[in-house]
Amino acid sequence: MLHIKNSELRVTLASYYLKRNASQWWKYAKGRIEPTWEAFVVAFQDKYLPPTARERLGQEFEDLKQGNMSVAEFKAAFYSLSQFAPELVATEERRCIEFEKKLRTKILFKVAENMIRNYDRLVEAATYVEIIVEAKEERIRGSRSRGQGSQGDYRPNKKSRNMFSSHFPPQQSRSTFSLPSVGPGKSSLSGFSCFKYGQPGHKAFACP
Repeated sequence: MLHIKNSELRVTLASYYLKRNASQWWKYAKGRIEPTWEAFVVAFQDKYLPPTARERLGQEFEDLKQGNMSVAEFKAAFYSLSQFAPELVATEERRCIEFEKKLRTKILFKVAENMIRNYDRLVEAATYVEIIVEAKEERIRGSRSRGQGSQGDYRPNKKSRNMFSSHFPPQQSRSTFSLPSVGPGKSSLSGFSCFKYGQPGHKAFACP
């Protein structure tokens, strides 16, 4: 976290945080190992992380996916577990490839097209894309909730349809309109004539 480059100083700082049994172990072990960070890590892992545990953690790194974690949470898990699969992150490029392919799909598609092979820049880009993706999803959820509250088809129920029918009876179609009959020698009962030919007893639309 403090970016300490001095190997011996890193050992001093890390050993300061050892508690209880681990602190007692270091008091006796530090005189038997070199005061280097690499030697300290190997000795610590031999004591508290047996080979079976390291293999399990290495497998956890291989299976690691971002899932529902934020980019910051995923970065921390990636860094912690990658130490148990050093062959997969041996170079800057390999580290970037491993980080990239474990990202959530929506973020991966946006980031992968840029082919970023600097780890810090890759993490920064993934964090930025995450903000954009979440903002778009939030906007979509908001528009959907507003749409459901203000829109929608009106479908009257049976009761309302019956009320409507009682107030507004159905109209007769023109094809079934009853016309007054006119017998021989009789005048039209209704008194209207055909608009086309002036003949009584029917309208123009029913003119024979």
